[in-house]
Amino acid sequence: MDPIRAPLVKGSRADETAARKGEILRQRRAAYAAVDARDRDQCRVCGRRVFSHVHPADAASKERHHLVSRRYEGSEDAENIITLCRGCHAQQHVFGVLRLSGTSRRLVVERNTADGWEIFTVYEKGGE
Repeated sequence: MDPIRAPLVKGSRADETAARKGEILRQRRAAYAAVDARDRDQCRVCGRRVFSHVHPADAASKERHHLVSRRYEGSEDAENIITLCRGCHAQQHVFGVLRLSGTSRRLVVERNTADGWEIFTVYEKGGE
């Protein structure tokens, strides 16, 4: 039997891994639904209206950003995730001119200037 297509054996390591991945996906979907309800399809940095049904290269493409990266054990909790437009997300990750920190309720946006990092703005969002 082809090992790639072999059925999962209950209690096996592969079965446990699949169960963990399934649980992570369920948590992520729930968090994304909460983020969508909270942010109302607007970029949290520039305020642009964003859409999930546009071409991914479109500036109005909806992207989600983890304030504490999953790489650094950031959670899949809605408090750690914000909605960004493609342009602001690229400024954060690709160009390195934005730095985002805080939580979804108190977002701190810093810009890289000739004098170093300066706080550009702090967004406070009350519980809704």
